[in-house]
Amino acid sequence: MAAMAALRRSILRFRRSPAGYAVALTIFTAAAFAAAQSDAPSSRLVVEPPVVSARLFYHGETVRVDGTAPAGRGIAFVIIGENTSVDLELKGKVGGLIWANTGAVTIENVPSLYLLATSPGLRDLLEANAIESTSVGYRTIEAQSRFSPATSVDEAHRIFEEFVKVKEKEQLYEVAEGRVTLTGDPGAGDRGCSAEFFIPADVPVGTFDVYLLAFDHNLETVLASASLTVEQAGLAAAISAMAREKGLLYGVLSVIAALVAGVLAGVIFGHSSKGGH
Repeated sequence: MAAMAALRRSILRFRRSPAGYAVALTIFTAAAFAAAQSDAPSSRLVVEPPVVSARLFYHGETVRVDGTAPAGRGIAFVIIGENTSVDLELKGKVGGLIWANTGAVTIENVPSLYLLATSPGLRDLLEANAIESTSVGYRTIEAQSRFSPATSVDEAHRIFEEFVKVKEKEQLYEVAEGRVTLTGDPGAGDRGCSAEFFIPADVPVGTFDVYLLAFDHNLETVLASASLTVEQAGLAAAISAMAREKGLLYGVLSVIAALVAGVLAGVIFGHSSKGGH
């Protein structure tokens, strides 16, 4: 626990720069998990299913996570993707009358997927002055993000909030407070904990980190980790492989498919319009 406290102090020092924060947060997560092996050896984390197959007509799938954690602690599950960059078009009123594009900005170092579920609310897990130093929640993502071109703090905060709204609408970002279900004796020993997450159709293909976290007196501990893989399968995988490995053939077939679709549409709608007279 003393080592964990020292790591958290290091994070607070690194917060003076976004890049330093990201480095410190990565170190903290890895070290916290290593320390958790001795602090909570009985903790476990199971993801079911561990692999999601995104086929041609994939519309999303619900994933369940189950674990065990020491009684008397706040619990959180988080599924997080690799950091990426997102290009955004900024809109505003031109001349105070017409809404139009007023510029563009790139937000760097933000996760491709971020799903968080907690037992109580975030403010119940940690005191208000400790939320800034934890590694969960939108504030953490905002603190490690970078904007290009550089913008003011207030403007960056406004843009980030709009970015989160877009991601939440796409179901790629979510903070679900109170969703974790706890079972067992709350007084002593280990308790069971579980939560469900919806993996949307727009999720990128890849492997995502899954963490089970415990919170006690403003101390955050990574109890266990696992992974969730989203992979293309069936016809969707074949089409993707063709586009990646045989670009020319894929392009020719796409043109042919478009022509055939156009001809069929003309025949169908042409026949319908004749039948209507």
